[in-house]
Amino acid sequence: MYSYQENLIVSYGKAKVIRAAEFACLSVGCQIKSIDEKTLIARERINWLWVDPLKLVINFRETDDGCELSVFASSWWWGSKYHKINTVKEFTNALELKLSGVTDNSAKEQRSVRTISKFQDPSLLKSDQRILDLQNNFSDQEAINFQSQFQKKKKSVLGGVLIAILLGGYGGHKFYLGQIKIGLLYLAFFWTLIPLLIALYEAINMGKIIRNHNYKIALDISKKIKGTSI
Repeated sequence: MYSYQENLIVSYGKAKVIRAAEFACLSVGCQIKSIDEKTLIARERINWLWVDPLKLVINFRETDDGCELSVFASSWWWGSKYHKINTVKEFTNALELKLSGVTDNSAKEQRSVRTISKFQDPSLLKSDQRILDLQNNFSDQEAINFQSQFQKKKKSVLGGVLIAILLGGYGGHKFYLGQIKIGLLYLAFFWTLIPLLIALYEAINMGKIIRNHNYKIALDISKKIKGTSI
């Protein structure tokens, strides 16, 4: 197993640091598997090669000056060395920004944190501002809940493009987006080759399609978290 580790000390209480670390993990595209007062374990939802997801282990130790963190990234593939380094650096940036109270709308944070993963969605190099605006209305815990649900439900541009190219003539990308009725329509007329031509056109515009789809997902999650119309 190949790994990369960084240690840092922050001048905040351990409880606050753990909450910020949970948010930072979600911000870099990792799902949290377990967490307690000493250790947080998270795993990358999907990485840029769709193989060997990265594992993050963060250990916490309270000190006289605040809290010491040991951030350990590992995976089996030796070629993902720079991916580990970049992920750990993005995690530490997200952690420090969260602790310092910098808002999600800042240019600094948009450069540092891939709230929507660049590796999962190559065309979404910046976070969708509409989704960031939704998160501004959340408390810390609500933001964590939102990120956790959004990471599970959001769709990938790369995944959408590949499915549209390989299975678009059969409506595969429509099923991927949960559009079952339209997918069945593609399937019924696949023999005409018209669905294939439409799917290839949609593959070209998949970035915009996925961006709008993910925003609808984010909006629905926000409404459920707040319990009121947004």
